[in-house]
Amino acid sequence: GNGGVVSFTLKDESENALKKFYDREFSSMIKAPSIGSNQTLICPYTLLTNYFYTDEELKEIKLPRHLIRISAGCETEIDGILEDLDFALKRTIQ
Repeated sequence: GNGGVVSFTLKDESENALKKFYDREFSSMIKAPSIGSNQTLICPYTLLTNYFYTDEELKEIKLPRHLIRISAGCETEIDGILEDLDFALKRTIQ
């Protein structure tokens, strides 16, 4: 079947901004480091997969330390997902 993955960084690339974005309950997404689910998943990708890399090593392979990855699920209603993202993004600028 079809699937989709979106990766992005926040404008403020600090660890504090990532915590404000990710350290909360998402009502329509599951926090999980996978791309194999019927439900939409979200994770701080680099922190989970390349945790022990130094900043220099990450820069060399062009991988941002605070990369966020969303793996789209099979939901037909996405309003909750958009609301989750909107709320999380607004938290990062407070």
